[in-house]
Parts: sequence; structure tokens; C-alpha cells
Amino acid sequence: MQETPLSDREMEILRLVATGASNKEIAIQLSISPNTVKVHLRNIFEKIEVASRTEAAAHAIRMGWVEFSDDQTPTLQLSDDEDENATPMQQFARSPGARLLLIGIAIMVGFMFVRRLMIPPAEVNNIAVTQAVSQVVSERWQVLADMPSTRSGMAALAYEDVFYLLGGESEGGLVENVWVYTPDAQVWSERASKPTPVRYAPAAILGGQIYLVGGEDQNGKPVSIVESYSPREDRWETRASLPEAMSQTALVAFEGKLYLFGGWNGMAFSSDVYVYDPSMDHWTEFSKLPSPRGFASAVNVGNKIILIGGRNNTMPINDTLAFHPQWALEGEDPWESLAPLPQGRFAMGAVELAGTIYVVGGQSYGEVQSLLTPLVYRIQDNSWQAFESPIEEVGPYLGLVADENQLHVLGGQTLTRGQTAFHQTYQAIYTRLIPLIP
Repeated sequence: MQETPLSDREMEILRLVATGASNKEIAIQLSISPNTVKVHLRNIFEKIEVASRTEAAAHAIRMGWVEFSDDQTPTLQLSDDEDENATPMQQFARSPGARLLLIGIAIMVGFMFVRRLMIPPAEVNNIAVTQAVSQVVSERWQVLADMPSTRSGMAALAYEDVFYLLGGESEGGLVENVWVYTPDAQVWSERASKPTPVRYAPAAILGGQIYLVGGEDQNGKPVSIVESYSPREDRWETRASLPEAMSQTALVAFEGKLYLFGGWNGMAFSSDVYVYDPSMDHWTEFSKLPSPRGFASAVNVGNKIILIGGRNNTMPINDTLAFHPQWALEGEDPWESLAPLPQGRFAMGAVELAGTIYVVGGQSYGEVQSLLTPLVYRIQDNSWQAFESPIEEVGPYLGLVADENQLHVLGGQTLTRGQTAFHQTYQAIYTRLIPLIP
């Protein structure tokens, strides 16, 4: 068996995937949440450079992580202890049905060309796409039923197969209620209202809690309030306030802590980087940005945080920076410059999915104020590429959520239509199976 870059837990999940187990079945088997399974799968996909469960299972077979016995039937690698104390799921993994499934996967590897349709490279102002590829890519965008009402300036994220929209504003002012969307049923519902309504407040999930940090009140003044929401208990709690009232910040959860970047304090943009320790309920100044900014986007990728774009007093920023917390702890410069955005932008949505960062919407000064071209950042290649724009107009202050292989684009502001209630999806990972023609 070849050496694996995966952790023991990731290998355990990959082997269960190879049996055909769903995320929920894996979660039950390992006593973890389905969302945790998703996170592990994304890490697995990134590490072994695949784009789907089928490719992951096939890769495991090729690498010898799922072996064949002498009679050429696939079996999972189990230790002696595991064999003696096999769980029902492990017993299924060694059943004839599981073996037939793995044989089918092996056959597909030998007789199918499996590929992920890559987003075609393009210049931002001159997107060159062949007619054949355009037809396939255009099929990726779909328009779903509108949200309950217009909404912008909110935080949007997914937790345990459900989307949450928190904070923001509608045409009637700031929104207190939390909207919840269940993708399987395509149904919106409401949860407990946020005690302090705000807009432009980022959110992140930490320890099963959704933290909403800072933001602006109805008068446009930044606040220092930090509140957390428990999805399971449908309950809000007040946490330690920010050291300074701040809006338009970028927030990300990383290794059990929250990291907050920049923002607007009502008078100037900030270059501060703060870290929040939930065990102490305390914020600490941790580092400094290379330059002040607000409305940037932060994404957790592996052992670093990637900070994208933003704006300062005079112009949008096209920086793409990698922040290494460990470097800062060791007294080194924690910032690493990556390939810049083709065009400065701010107030966009940014998410990571299967080793790729997707950026949708946002705003830029100059000729283009809205309808900015969606972008992908290839982490392995350190390059930006464009992909086809959504069907409906998308601007800044939107919500962007990654779920399975799809992106969900929610609401936001546009120049021509103002605030919207649009809900669009994009098939980010698009796998085509091409059979061998005799």
C-alpha cells in the first residue's frame, strides 16, 4: 500500500465512502455530525486532488488503500481488532453488496474517462469560451424560487445541511429575524430573531455556534456587539465585545479560534487583526494587515487563511494574501502575497469548495460597478480564472453558500434593480462520464 497524505480519520471516512455510505451514514457510524463529514471530504478531495466521491473511491483503489483479496473481490483494510469487533457498517463493507460496488468502481476506472470540467480560462474583460463549452457551462446556472423578501448586507453560511442568513437589511430597514433554508426540501423558515439587528456583520461557525461580529446599526454607525446563535437550541447569547466598534470586517474560524481582519470604525479603515478565544471569551490584537481595508473576504484553506480584495478610502483592492497564524506566533511576517485579483473588488461572496475558491458578485470603482465577472482561484496553480456570469444580475452585499457541489447565490444589491431576493445556484463541480466507444 502506498503512503497516504490523509489522517487516520480521513482514511476512515474515505474507506466508508468507497462502500457507498452516505454522509449521514458515515456521521452515524463515526459519531460525528454530517457537516463534519463534509469538511473532512473537502479536505480529502483537496489532498488527493479529486473532485467527486467516485473519483476519491477510485483513487483509493489505485493507491492500494482499498485492497483486493486473492479472489479479486474488493475488501476494506481492517485491523485484527476491527475484524473481531466489526460494527454493522464494517460488516456491510465486507458484504457481497459492498464488494460488487467496489468492483463496479474499479471497472469504471478501467473503462471510463472521468474528468472534471474545468472552468475555461479567460481575461476578465474578454471572456473567450468555445461554443461547445459555453453550452455545458450555461447549464450549470439555475434560478430557484425567490427568498421570502429582498435582503442584502447579511451573513450567509451552511451548518449541518441547512443555510442560515443572519443580519442584513431589507427595503424596510435592518432585519432581525434569522432565515433558514433547507436545500433538500427547498423551503425557507424563520428562527429566533437576533437581539441586535445589524448589517455588514460577518459570521463564522465555531464549536457549533454561529458568531456574528460587529456590524452597523440603522444609522450606519459601527457597533462592537458580538452575539452567537445556537442552531440546535435556536437561542442567542451575548459574547465579549470587540475592542473597538467595527463594521465591514472579514471573519474566519481557524483551528478553534476566530480571526477578524480590518474593517471600518466610523472614521477610517483598520489594519488590525484580532483573534477570539472562545474558552476565555476574549479578543486579543494578534497582528496587522499590510494596509488598512474593509469589505475583504476571508477563507480558511488548509493551514492558512486567504484574504481577498477589499477597499480603502480611495479605491478597491486587488490583493490576494495568505495569512499564516503560526508564522505570527513564531515572530515572523505572517503574510504571503499570492496572485492578485484581475480587478479590485469588495463586498463580494467568497467560499472554498474542493480546493478552489469561488468569488461571486462584489463592486468595483470605475467603469464596472455591477455585474462583475465571477472568478475562481486555483489554489494549487496560484491563478485566477473567470467563469460565466449568473442568469440574474448579481452585485455587492450578497450571500454566497457552498453546499455539496453547488454554490447558492442569495440576494444582494444591484445597480439596475436595487435590492433583490434572487436565489440562484451554480454547479461548481461538474463531472462528466464519457463511456468507452468500441
